[in-house]
Amino acid sequence: MKHLAKDVLLGLAVTTVVYFVPLLNTGAGVVGGFVSAYVHDQGPIEGIKVGLLKGLLFFIPAIVLAVLFAEFLGGLPVVGGFLEVGVVVLAVVLTAYTTVKAVIGGFVGGYLAQRLRSELEPP
Repeated sequence: MKHLAKDVLLGLAVTTVVYFVPLLNTGAGVVGGFVSAYVHDQGPIEGIKVGLLKGLLFFIPAIVLAVLFAEFLGGLPVVGGFLEVGVVVLAVVLTAYTTVKAVIGGFVGGYLAQRLRSELEPP
């Protein structure tokens, strides 16, 4: 497990930064998964695992923020309960979407890292 935690946290940081760049934020999950798996450099299958871990770690702050925001909305009269549930469901759906993109980026990053490593090694 060659520095797995460090590589996953690096991908998480990259995902968070790219989310704040206009027009690039839709691909933030792919970029974060790619960076994690490429730096991990253990092949495409390990890249999928690293991308999945990155996506699941991204889930934690997303849910915490959604629950805090939902508590704020829950105090609104009449529609507060609907908004409360809606915010949490939206956070879960978007996080799942980002996790799938991170897995795809992880596969590609792991594959490219393995391919470049095999081309650079002497015969």
